[in-house]
Amino acid sequence: MTMLIVLTGAAVGAPCRYLVSRALNRVAGFPWGTWTANVVASFVLGLVAAGVIGDATGWRQWMIAFCGSFSTYSALAVETTLMGRRRGLLYAGATVLAGLAAAVLGWWVG
Repeated sequence: MTMLIVLTGAAVGAPCRYLVSRALNRVAGFPWGTWTANVVASFVLGLVAAGVIGDATGWRQWMIAFCGSFSTYSALAVETTLMGRRRGLLYAGATVLAGLAAAVLGWWVG
């Protein structure tokens, strides 16, 4: 049963990330879609860690799988490289800091 829960969470998260990226990455030449997906997933995982979302084991596993496939480190790595050294470093740093802040905020709110 756990495998089915994880598979469905991941199967929903990946297409959601694709839609967010398609909608937002066109704005101002910055990968807003990837940034948004990563930060939102971090916030939701903060809520999960705090126990606000996913009190039931199955729901918690589903949310972790969803957030794992909704967020994307591989796209962050590729986009960082394509931006060049200075912009890429700023982008990667801003993404990591915003993700950590979002996770802490989610945990704190929870």
